[in-house]
Amino acid sequence: MIKVMEDLQQDRKVIFSLIQKKGPLTKRDIQNTTNLKLTTLNRIINDLLTKELIVEESVGESTGGRKPTLYNVNSSKFYSIGIDISRTYTQILLTNLKMQIIKEKRFSGEDWYSCENLTERIVEAVRSFLDGLNITSDYLLGVGIGVIGPLEREKGTETSSENIGGSSFNSKFIKESLESRFRLPVIIDNGANCAVLGEYFYGYGKGYENIAYFNCGIGIRTGVITAGIIIRAINDREDAFGHMVIDINGRECYCGNHGCVESYSSIYSILKEFKVKSIRENKNFIEKNLDSIDYKDVFRLANEGESISKEIVSNSAIVFGTALANYINLLNPQLVILSGPTIYNSDIFYKLSTEVAIKKINAANANIKFSKGGYFKEHTMAVGASALIVESYISPSAERRQ
Repeated sequence: MIKVMEDLQQDRKVIFSLIQKKGPLTKRDIQNTTNLKLTTLNRIINDLLTKELIVEESVGESTGGRKPTLYNVNSSKFYSIGIDISRTYTQILLTNLKMQIIKEKRFSGEDWYSCENLTERIVEAVRSFLDGLNITSDYLLGVGIGVIGPLEREKGTETSSENIGGSSFNSKFIKESLESRFRLPVIIDNGANCAVLGEYFYGYGKGYENIAYFNCGIGIRTGVITAGIIIRAINDREDAFGHMVIDINGRECYCGNHGCVESYSSIYSILKEFKVKSIRENKNFIEKNLDSIDYKDVFRLANEGESISKEIVSNSAIVFGTALANYINLLNPQLVILSGPTIYNSDIFYKLSTEVAIKKINAANANIKFSKGGYFKEHTMAVGASALIVESYISPSAERRQ
């Protein structure tokens, strides 16, 4: 099945990509976009139909005469796997060519203790997906994986153990193991890059040229597309924004610098500040041992109006919003998607940070749009990883990182 996609001529790829992202479309719709002659378009459409990449979905509205046929991608023939490997969880999705989620599996980061074990968990989940659909891996186009950076792609896409909890993690091992087990291409990128790609092509980013994605959690992960191209940092790091210095005399950051955004606005920093102030004030805000309090407790207390937690969360949002304004002024995104545990659990953080950013950006950026969670919400990174696979076959600018 992979060969069907690999052997597509460029004109077929263009039409398939158009139908995939904007379908269902009539031939007239396609002609209006591509300016192809009808005879050429008929030949391409017939070839894509024969290869079962597209289907005649329904009949459109008539503008006089015979009703036109609508074409769409075949959503029940080819699939791809998207995996999001985070510090706290692993999420595995099976999607069709429309990036619709067909099957899903999620487990805690504590549920695996080695790369070998993680590989087995992934293989087990994928085989379960295939068995549930009564298909074989022949119908899979590949496996896309979004991970915590940095990635040194030229040196084998390795990441250090400190990036994935306390477990030893090696992207190269995962990639080569899955390629061997499935006999399929495996592409790895940063999770934030995957997320922004998925939103750009298939989510709320459709129609925009410049979008930015922020995942606010244990760290602050960022993916950016400008003029249709992913902007990559050194070693494909996705935490460059998190280490933007917002106060030269500020808090010490684990990176060795002072005043980084993450030292104020990450879950770790918020929780640490809350515990320090709780001890200083000698107050017990919740019926829990201080060591067992987690970030959700702090956000819940803040949402309920508890003064210390609300002050901490508000200050962290102001810092983040200020840094976000600087970022917007520099890169001019038309759409900013804020996602991650902090955004989902704290209405205060999302509302205040966006308000601060809007107040501080240049007038030229006044029409910027914000989205809470994006189109795919908590699935964004895994869906984007799956999109990596499809785009690697059909996008002229896509990188086949195999």
